[in-house]
Amino acid sequence: MDIIIDWEVFQTTFKGEEITMELLPLETKTLLNLGAVASSSDPSKTMDLIGDIFPGHVRNVKGLTISGETPTPEQFATISKLYPLTTTILTQLGMISQLTEEDVKNSNGPSDSQTSDSNGTK
Repeated sequence: MDIIIDWEVFQTTFKGEEITMELLPLETKTLLNLGAVASSSDPSKTMDLIGDIFPGHVRNVKGLTISGETPTPEQFATISKLYPLTTTILTQLGMISQLTEEDVKNSNGPSDSQTSDSNGTK
């Protein structure tokens, strides 16, 4: 199976406006940290993790400006008015970082030259 890891376009609605951006799936360690922080009751840990994650995993934000400027990934961790959008983005990053049935279905098949028959033998 060949799994393609690349930037993915993500569209959502925020305060009635369509927002588009590109997201890059998380590394395993970051995904596990996200899960641990999400279950924590310490919001500062969440904000710190967002500040670490977003610069390398969120880009090309369109449809949203802050004082006339496109927001930087770091601003999602510091501007409270963006918090609802930030949580939506975090959820999406978690979802695209996991292997889905669609990934398997759309893959190019086995990554090695041997395939198994219906009995599981090669």
